[in-house]
Amino acid sequence: MIKANDSAGRLFGFLVFFIKPKVQMHRIIFFTAFFTFLSSHAVAFGHDFNDGLIAIKNGNYEQAIRIFRVAAEKGDKHAQHCLGVLLHKGLGVKQNNEEAFKWLQLAAKQGLAQANFDLGILVYQKKGVPENYQDKY
Repeated sequence: MIKANDSAGRLFGFLVFFIKPKVQMHRIIFFTAFFTFLSSHAVAFGHDFNDGLIAIKNGNYEQAIRIFRVAAEKGDKHAQHCLGVLLHKGLGVKQNNEEAFKWLQLAAKQGLAQANFDLGILVYQKKGVPENYQDKY
């Protein structure tokens, strides 16, 4: 004798496995991509960047410079921007507008709008700008 719960379970199983296999495949693909992202360098950048922000909040600019430099050298545009700002302001290190320009330009080339804005300020003030620099705008 088939009970109502058994037939509902069979019907549910039929629906899950035969009618909506694309939904399951999408879920598998999504979770695979999600867990791959979690193990990627982008997440490592996030940890480095957050550690740098914590160092700034605690007033430890020297440590922030070290943290941001490591992440910036790996290509993290946010760390490149923060490193450029700290170098421009001379926080944690001696002021170095040439190096600040370099890091801000790298971040701006990756599409970070704030870095592009800060780079424009350095160009306007003529601080750290290479002699052969040509503004595209």
